[in-house]
Amino acid sequence: MFAKGIDFVILGHFHAERLLRFSREPEGKALAVLPSWRDEWRYLYLTAEGELGFRAFQRDALLIP
Repeated sequence: MFAKGIDFVILGHFHAERLLRFSREPEGKALAVLPSWRDEWRYLYLTAEGELGFRAFQRDALLIP
């Protein structure tokens, strides 16, 4: 997939938070497996600049750091 120009692959329904990077560049190729929102209130964020990671939801915090 990445050889065809895809930068990010996002998978769900596994509820096992994972972030695998396939490039040394911080905004390079990555595969993310979404965490369990229902059980852990965690989510994946992805910025326009290519930064990505996981965060725990907090009512008074910004969704993107």
